[in-house]
Amino acid sequence: DDSFQIDSFTGSLSVKKGATLDYETRQEYSISVRVTDLEGLFDVIDVTIHVLNVNEAPTVKYDNLSLEENSDVNTPVVGIPKVSDPDAGTVNAYTYDIVGGGENYEMFKISETTGQLSVAQAGLNYEVQSQFTVNVQVTDSGIDKGL
Repeated sequence: DDSFQIDSFTGSLSVKKGATLDYETRQEYSISVRVTDLEGLFDVIDVTIHVLNVNEAPTVKYDNLSLEENSDVNTPVVGIPKVSDPDAGTVNAYTYDIVGGGENYEMFKISETTGQLSVAQAGLNYEVQSQFTVNVQVTDSGIDKGL
């Protein structure tokens, strides 16, 4: 495989500069290594390299969120989170948190388990502020080591 190189003096096998190993794409590589002595005698061994899975961060995106002005406290914002996670299928749960935002972002709260945004404070008025920026962080539970 073109992802690996071997030091001809030490025999150390390593990943080539610029090559990436991704568990979600390929979990195993098989390569043949040939060693030759000064007299030209050689041996070949097949080596299997197992790629270990590491936890990669998920991302969250909301599309077209909307809410009527003067909505009551606890009114859900229309729109649900879409999580993208390279470790999909190996993660058990996600946790959501508001980690800042633009002016008056504290007018909103989030369900820690579903990512649903809702009104936290009364007083939403379109004529005063028509758009809000809320920064949401999603954290996964880590990869299931049993997979």
